[in-house]
Amino acid sequence: MNVGPKIQVGVCGNGLGLLGQGTSTQSCQGKSTDVAVGDANAPALLNVSPDIQVGVCGNGAGALGGVGTASDCTGQQGDVSGGNGGLLNISPAVQLGVCGNGAGILRGLGTTSECEGQQGEATGGAGALAVSPAVQAAVCGNGVAVLGIGTLADCSEQQGDGSGGPGAPAVSPVVQAALCGNGAGVAGIGTLADCSEQQGDGSGGP
Repeated sequence: MNVGPKIQVGVCGNGLGLLGQGTSTQSCQGKSTDVAVGDANAPALLNVSPDIQVGVCGNGAGALGGVGTASDCTGQQGDVSGGNGGLLNISPAVQLGVCGNGAGILRGLGTTSECEGQQGEATGGAGALAVSPAVQAAVCGNGVAVLGIGTLADCSEQQGDGSGGPGAPAVSPVVQAALCGNGAGVAGIGTLADCSEQQGDGSGGP
């Protein structure tokens, strides 16, 4: 039995602004920490080597004329891929991207963020018998405003394609969930977001 998980966590460009700007990050590209245990591709009868990626970038709250954050989250994290090999391979690829969500209160602006390409592709691991789904969740461009603007965000192509791990046979579906461009405004604008093609194509394992 082989267990070789990998976890990628990136937290960058999030801020709180009160009577001014909380944070201004020129670029969060590559701002992610990877922790891997063992060899994800070691030969074994059973391989359990998931790859889990979490990116939190460009989320903010602004009040009294303040700006929470203005961040470029492009390329914060790369591709994610479960381990390969094994007679039975259970190595899913999991992505969670949270970007460009904000709250603006009393002439505040929560966030103005570039979330395009925040994360790369997600691919489940391959094996003789693969149970390696690709799971992608993207939360972007959601905002709340009271006499302000919650969020201005570009969420297009926030995540890449998702592919389940191949095998003969394979039970490797692709699960995608996206929450984008939802807002609530009271004498303000909750959100102005571009949600076109927020996630890429999904292809289950053959």
